[in-house]
This record gives sequence, structure tokens and C-alpha cells, in this order.
Amino acid sequence: MERTRQAAQEVCGLCQKMKDSQINLVREMMERIGGRWSLCVLYTLAVSGEPLRFLAISEKIKGISDKVLTQTLRSLEQDGLIIRHSSYSQVPPRVAYELTPLGRELVLATCPLWKWMSTCIAQFENARQTFATTKERASGQRVPSSTPTAMQLEMSFFD
Repeated sequence: MERTRQAAQEVCGLCQKMKDSQINLVREMMERIGGRWSLCVLYTLAVSGEPLRFLAISEKIKGISDKVLTQTLRSLEQDGLIIRHSSYSQVPPRVAYELTPLGRELVLATCPLWKWMSTCIAQFENARQTFATTKERASGQRVPSSTPTAMQLEMSFFD
């Protein structure tokens, strides 16, 4: 408990030294990396170890639409996490994406979180089931489960 409190105090101390615009940027970045597809794209690029074309990324991440992949790639490029390489000497132009040093740092920083979460899956599932059961008993009605389906959890970059 004390380590948790100290870690939280450290983060709060950092926030106190930041301007409001910087805090907002950090919040936006946390939201971005916590989104459904950003880390999938970053990990896919990291696993490849080389620039990937749009189609290759799309094929490696099951369930992502072309529109959402395009939006995700643009957002990650805007934030400096990936770089877009274009070769206009070819028709159509060849475009490939790769991690920037900042993107590689983010992948390394999030690996411990992924590992921790993967060891806690049963606890998360049990907590959700207990919550749903408790709500059902209290209300007398079945509460829809918010547990993701296996398809939603499928992440090809861990194959």
C-alpha cells in the first residue's frame, strides 16, 4: 500500500510542475495509447523490426477496418510515435510505416503493463463475474456482461 501511495504522490508531484496544456497533452496521450488499436499498431511495427506497408499492418491486426487503421496511423504519426516513409518514384507511391525512437520507448514502457495484465486475466474475469452476479441478485434482473469476447481479445501480434 505504501509503495502505491508513493508512486501516486510522485505522479501528482510531476503534474504540479506541469502547465495545464502539458497535463492535457499527457491525458490525450494516455487516452490515445489506451485506445483499442494504437498499441496493436505499435506492437505490430515493433515485432516486424522493419517498415511495414499499410496492407501488411492491416493483415497482421485482425478486426481493424481500413478507415480506423488510417486514422490510427495518422494519430500515431502526429504524436511522433511512427514515421511515414513515401517513395514517390513508384506509381502508385510506396508508403511504409515504422516506429520512431519515441515509439520504441513507448513499446518498452508498456511491455510490463501488458505482462502484468496477462497474469491477472483470471482475476479480472472473476471480478466481472462477481460484479454481474451481485447486480443480478440486487436487481432481480440479469445484467449484461461487459466481458469482451474471445474475438475482441484476439491480438495477432502475440501469436
